[in-house]
Amino acid sequence: MGIRRKKAEKGQSPKKESFFKSRKFRYGGFATAFTVLFVVVVILLNVMVNALNNAVDLSLDITSEGTFQITQDSLDYLEQLDTPVEMIVLSDRDETVNYGKYLAQAINVLEDYAKHSDNITVRYVDLYQNPTFVSQYPDMDLTPYDVLVTSELRSTKFSLLSLYGYGEDGSIMSYAEQIMTSSIIQVASKELPKVGVITGFADTDSTTGTAIGDISGFTDILTANAFDVYEVALMTEDIDPETEILILSAPTRDLREEDLKKLDDYLYNNGEFGKNLFYIADATQPELPNLEAFLAEWGIGIETGLVYETDLSRMVTQDVSYVVPNYTDDVFSKTVQANNLFMVMPYSRYMTQLFETNENTTTEVLLEFASSVGVLKPDADTENFDWQNPEITGPTAALIRAKRGQTASSETVSSVFAVASYDSFNSQYLNSSTLGNGLYWLGAFNQLTPNENSVEILPVSVLNYLGMSSQTALIYAVLFIGVLPVVILGTGITVWLRRRHL
Repeated sequence: MGIRRKKAEKGQSPKKESFFKSRKFRYGGFATAFTVLFVVVVILLNVMVNALNNAVDLSLDITSEGTFQITQDSLDYLEQLDTPVEMIVLSDRDETVNYGKYLAQAINVLEDYAKHSDNITVRYVDLYQNPTFVSQYPDMDLTPYDVLVTSELRSTKFSLLSLYGYGEDGSIMSYAEQIMTSSIIQVASKELPKVGVITGFADTDSTTGTAIGDISGFTDILTANAFDVYEVALMTEDIDPETEILILSAPTRDLREEDLKKLDDYLYNNGEFGKNLFYIADATQPELPNLEAFLAEWGIGIETGLVYETDLSRMVTQDVSYVVPNYTDDVFSKTVQANNLFMVMPYSRYMTQLFETNENTTTEVLLEFASSVGVLKPDADTENFDWQNPEITGPTAALIRAKRGQTASSETVSSVFAVASYDSFNSQYLNSSTLGNGLYWLGAFNQLTPNENSVEILPVSVLNYLGMSSQTALIYAVLFIGVLPVVILGTGITVWLRRRHL
């Protein structure tokens, strides 16, 4: 019996191993569980990141120009913003973003403001779906793709379609942050400095139909930067006593004695001084004896003649009248020089500094043309004129400031500025990213007024608006072309080796 039992046991088939204890289940089940767990983790992580992104800005701008985010200047302003501002985009968000890459950039920049300030809110109103919305703002003339910027103080608007222009090199320039920050400042500022533009002394340009000396491009910038700009017809109106700065741009008709008396009274300000007059000259103006005598009393000599450049290395165009001034004082030029920008002052008029100090008046040259410039007098014979050896050479004044107070050393003064070039206020140069005209003139007006909230921001090139910087491109190339494929390949080989032994 014992022998038969042993034989039977010997011939008995082995007991089959449980599937749940097999290597196949252990490794296969582990892979399945790992896959399910990985999917769950990814879903939870995605939910967490989306929730966190609503509270904290987690976006990463990989473009070379930082075109999808606002700059530190705007961030600094937003930190001290204490007035609630709403930015209402008058279009459907998805439709706007899909309209084109430039509007997508604009929307990203706009929404970046709300991420950095609790006082900024952004919402979308589709005018096609809500046509009655515009009735709430009857004076605004609102249209699709406008952005209404509003606060309890005032409202303004800009169009998403007007945030871009062409640079000198043909690149597309984004003015999105410039205009957006300026709009917020405009509606949030408690008080707006008042700037008066004197009218009535210029003829009309027959080709453009606008007044000679028109500086609407510059006044638009002032308005966008929280200045209250108005026109004053000096012959028939009085100057608002709250005016911080008066502008007299390239007049072609002389001022009367009573007009000059108004300027004198404005600058004297009942003995309080503290006012400013900007006189902008042009080489094509006729002689204006009354006005020139008035300026001479302030130490500013308005002469006749066109300033031109003789040094080829200092020319910015083929036109020798496009002269570049030097910054002789950093009172207005700190921001411009920090950005390594130069100015251009076309068709500049020859001006002189008549004295440095005379009783309670002092003068200084803030911008100066180099010693390489010459002066072409109106009566010169241009065919026989020796352009390289003119009779009058530089340096000559490009911007003169005359200050007058109760004494020559008074801290509170009124100032008269004489600018040699009316064309230096041309929009083409003011909005250029490679020239300092816009930053310089806006910076000057900011410093002359209590306009502490204004922010000076340069436009951004978006020619290659998705282009990464070379360093960022190298990092991403290493990650996605080198590291990631190796990790995936290594994981695949490991799984294959394990599975082949199951």
